[in-house]
Amino acid sequence: MVGLAAAELIVSNWARNAQHQQREIVVVRAAELRASLENAISSTAYLAQGLSAFVRSVEVLEPQQVNRALSVIYEADGRIRNIGLAPDNVLKFVYPVKGNEAAVGLRYADVPAQWPSVAQAMESKRSVLAGPVNLVQGGTAIINRTPVFLESEQYWGIISLVIDLEPLLEQAGIINRGDGLRVQVIGDRSSQNSGVVMGDGPIDSASAVRMPIRVPGGTWSLLALPRQGWQAFSQAAWALRVQLYLVVAVMVGFVLLLLNGQAQARVMARDLQQLNDDLAASNEALEYMSRYDALTNVANRRYFDEMLARSWANCRRNDLPMSVLMVDVDHFKSINDNFGHETGDACLVRIAALILNTLRRADDFVARYGGEEFVVMAAGLNGQQATILAERIRAAIGGTLIEHREKDKPPLRMTVSVGVSTRDASNDMKATDLCREADEALYTAKRTGRNKVVRFGAEVTPEPMQS
Repeated sequence: MVGLAAAELIVSNWARNAQHQQREIVVVRAAELRASLENAISSTAYLAQGLSAFVRSVEVLEPQQVNRALSVIYEADGRIRNIGLAPDNVLKFVYPVKGNEAAVGLRYADVPAQWPSVAQAMESKRSVLAGPVNLVQGGTAIINRTPVFLESEQYWGIISLVIDLEPLLEQAGIINRGDGLRVQVIGDRSSQNSGVVMGDGPIDSASAVRMPIRVPGGTWSLLALPRQGWQAFSQAAWALRVQLYLVVAVMVGFVLLLLNGQAQARVMARDLQQLNDDLAASNEALEYMSRYDALTNVANRRYFDEMLARSWANCRRNDLPMSVLMVDVDHFKSINDNFGHETGDACLVRIAALILNTLRRADDFVARYGGEEFVVMAAGLNGQQATILAERIRAAIGGTLIEHREKDKPPLRMTVSVGVSTRDASNDMKATDLCREADEALYTAKRTGRNKVVRFGAEVTPEPMQS
C-alpha cells in the first residue's frame, strides 16, 4: 500500500508539471504566430500611408502620374491583389487595370457589402481591415480601407488595398506549420472582420489558448491547442502510472523471489533497471524543456552558461576566436510604462525572432540573458565579423514596427544597443570575462547615445544622452 501511494504521488506531480509546461509551450508558440501575423498585416497595410501622402501632396491627380504611383505600391508587395483610389467614395483609379475595368465608377455607398467598412474608416479617421471575402477571380482576400483627409481636415476619399490572404498567412508562418498545434484565426464580429480567417480544423474555444491580434480597425483572435488535445497528458499519466505499478509489483516480486534463488532475482533486477532507465529518460525530457525561456522561446540564462563553457573549451582546443554580443532594448521601461506590459512582451518575442532570423551559422547561439537583454555567442568569429553581425541585428530590429492598442500613437519602432567582445580562447581568460567585457561595451553604447554597436576596447565619441 505504501508503494502504491508513493506511485500515485509521483504520477500526480508529474502530470501537473507536464501539463503546466505544455501550456507554456502553446502560449509561447501562439504569441510568436500572433506577432508574426500582426507584423505581416501591418507591413502590407502600411503601404497605404505612403499612397495617402502622395494624394495629399498633389492638387490634381493626373492618370499617368497616379498609375505610376499605384504600380510602385503594387510591385512593392506581391501579396497585394489590386489597389483602388476613390475620391468622394467613387472608384476612379484601379491598378492593375486589366481584369478590373468593370470596377471603375463604382460608388461604395451603393454596395451594401462594402459600404460599412468605408463608413467605419471615415468615422474613425483610421484604416479599417475588412474581410475575409471570396474573390470573383478566385481565392480569398482581406481589404484595407484607408481614409484620406486633406490638410484642411476635409475628407478626400478612400484608398483600398485588396490583399491576397493565403500568401499573407504563409509568409507569417500561420499555415503549412509542423509545430504539433491546431490553430484557428477568427475575426472580431463587433467590427468589419468576422468569421473564420483560417483554421486547422474544429477547436474547442473554451479550452484553447487565445491571443488577440491587433488589425486596422478591430481585433482578430488566434486560438491554439495541441493537435491531440490537452488529454494527451492524461493518457501519458496513465502510462506512467502503469509503469510505476509495475515497478512496485517487480519490487515486491523481487523480494519474494530472493527466497527462490539468485538466478531469478537477477532477471527481476534487470527488469527493474530497464524501468528505472525509462523513468530517467522521462526526466531528461522534462530537463530539456526547462532550458528555454517561456516567453521568447530562446535559450535561458542557465542553458547559455552551459553552452558558453562548452564552446570556450572547443575554441581553446582548436585555436579559434570567440565573440559574445550583448543586446539590450533601448528605453524598454518607457515601452512598458506607455504601452503596457503586453506590448512589452510582444516586443521581446519579436526581438528574439529577429535575432534568430539574422543568425546564419549553425554554431551561433542566442539566449535571453535577463529582462530585456539578450546575448549571442558566436564561436569562430573575429572582432570585425562579430561587429558586422551586431550591426545586422541592430538594423533588423530598428527596421521593424510593433502595433499596439494606443490608437492615438503611431506604431512602435524599437531600437537596441549592442556590446561586442572578442577574444582568442586561452588559459589566461575565463569565458565569463567575455560576457563582462561585452556588458561593459553595451554600457558604453547606452551611455554614448544608444541605438549603436560598440566593440570592447574601441574608442567611442559620446553623443547626447536620450531621455
